[in-house]
Amino acid sequence: MATAVAAEAGTVLAVDLSPLVHEVVEEIVSSGGKAAAFEANLETYEGAESMVKEAMKLFKRVDVLINNVGGTIWTKPFDQYGVDEIEKEVRRSLYPTLWCCRAVLPVMIKKKKGTIVNV
Repeated sequence: MATAVAAEAGTVLAVDLSPLVHEVVEEIVSSGGKAAAFEANLETYEGAESMVKEAMKLFKRVDVLINNVGGTIWTKPFDQYGVDEIEKEVRRSLYPTLWCCRAVLPVMIKKKKGTIVNV
């Protein structure tokens, strides 16, 4: 998703708990795109807030939030998941989406525009 946005001349802040975001950003920058990497735990509101603060610090704006989140729910039939596995999946997939939306809304509301895409 980040490389697709950059290919369309978008500026990207790639965010994840994993250092993989640095590799994605290196790929974007080496292709002539504009991007920065930021490691944060988006399973917490604090992590999502830190993402928005970093975006504002680096770019002075947030026009689009793309929540491209997914866990492991596809690795086996859903009826074979235990309660604890489902709870972990919700933490991994749903909470980051909700926290990031919540964290970015004050910036978008103040600006009176913005787009949120949940994949």
